[in-house]
Amino acid sequence: MGICLPRGHDGTFHFGPTITPELANYCGTGGAVCGESDGKSVASDVYGGQRYKSGAYGEGPIGVFRGKTTPPGTFPPNRFGLSDMHGNVWEYCLDKSSANYSDIPVDGSANLSGPYDSQRILRGGSWSHNPAICRSAYRDSIAPDFSGWQGRIGLRLVCTV
Repeated sequence: MGICLPRGHDGTFHFGPTITPELANYCGTGGAVCGESDGKSVASDVYGGQRYKSGAYGEGPIGVFRGKTTPPGTFPPNRFGLSDMHGNVWEYCLDKSSANYSDIPVDGSANLSGPYDSQRILRGGSWSHNPAICRSAYRDSIAPDFSGWQGRIGLRLVCTV
């Protein structure tokens, strides 16, 4: 089952093709990563082998850098009522990292194959990352015991209603 998008909507973000500080919490002042972790600067123009210069995405404006998380529900929800899907905190997923999508279950269930300590998928970027890293399609991974991204990783709790 697919998601129907309004005509002209490219699906980059749930609210449209670009991002603004009124729609999400991200590093909109430039660079790939902004801020500190463990009292040390993690600021860099490079992330995942890609150089990011501008704090804008697409035709959007240069943003702001709040330097911390914002309370849940600060930004408009998507059509399913879920808020803060882009930026704020990386969503730590149950899925284990895979070299490609051919290893992913086709029934929508989590990818649990591999060693117990396999890296886990992160989605949605964080308050310290460039808006391009906060796109719907961007994914990263992290070792389950890594503690270097304090205040940047969270969980999304889901329940059946």
